[in-house]
Amino acid sequence: MSPPKKRWFNFALHGAGAMTGGFEDHLAGLRMEPGETLAKLLAEYEAVAKQNDGLLSSRADLNESHPLPEPPWFEQGARCSARRVPLHVITETAWYASRLAQSSS
Repeated sequence: MSPPKKRWFNFALHGAGAMTGGFEDHLAGLRMEPGETLAKLLAEYEAVAKQNDGLLSSRADLNESHPLPEPPWFEQGARCSARRVPLHVITETAWYASRLAQSSS
């Protein structure tokens, strides 16, 4: 989950051009690859979270927005503010956690 989170917070700083990678890159960030351990993934996630905390506290204007990437990812002309990014990340993390919980039960 760390790569998608990094992309979103880079977006908050630099706009849609910072959301690099395609669909396969996105999917790769959501699965455990051979050789990865849970401990390593959790440590990476924690490091990204700390980096993002600093990023948000350093923003002068959380209402500043950037255009989102072009379709098919988002509607044409859609925008997202720096304030909205952490809410999106929280929602997305909760959704994936619920899917994980459903698949393990």
